[in-house]
Amino acid sequence: LLNKKLFVRTSTDVTLTNYGRELYLKLDEIKNILDDELLHNELKIGCTRFIADNYLCDAVANFKNKNESAKLSFNFANTTDMFQMLKKEELDLIICRYPMFFKFENHVHVEKIIDAENVFACSKDFYDKEKIFEKDYIIPMILPDSSEKRRNIEQYLIDNNINYSVEIEIPNSVLLKKLILKGLGVGYINKKFIEEELKS
Repeated sequence: LLNKKLFVRTSTDVTLTNYGRELYLKLDEIKNILDDELLHNELKIGCTRFIADNYLCDAVANFKNKNESAKLSFNFANTTDMFQMLKKEELDLIICRYPMFFKFENHVHVEKIIDAENVFACSKDFYDKEKIFEKDYIIPMILPDSSEKRRNIEQYLIDNNINYSVEIEIPNSVLLKKLILKGLGVGYINKKFIEEELKS
């Protein structure tokens, strides 16, 4: 269709030539295919269950209100598994708290979207009973199982010369909170998870 006349212009009207009509139909067909692809494609999002339960509800609702035809598919996994899924193009987007895996990947864009404050916490009874600020005291810790998050926590403790012993390893934040409240040690937990307890 290159170098072909596409329309005929008169003083009162513009009409397509046969070549112009053929091009129009082809472009319209391409547009319909693209519209169909956009309508039926899913945005595949990876995140932890904690992030999904505590941060995503309002964001997803706002996104759907602005993009009614968009389809979203969520996959709950740890950061290590999600990174592998992203490399295999099984995920389009990852929302995580510890994006260390991605910072050296040239093809991955990392962007901070919110502050999710994590804290060391213990029960009031544990704080009153134990001498956690004495020099030789060894703090019983309740920490996540082996992960990038766990390695960063322990590095922080070592860098700050804190004596500790990992007494309980646990991957679940709900049980972690319950064990902290039972006075079994100091845990590392998202502050949002213990907001009500901090008020009392």
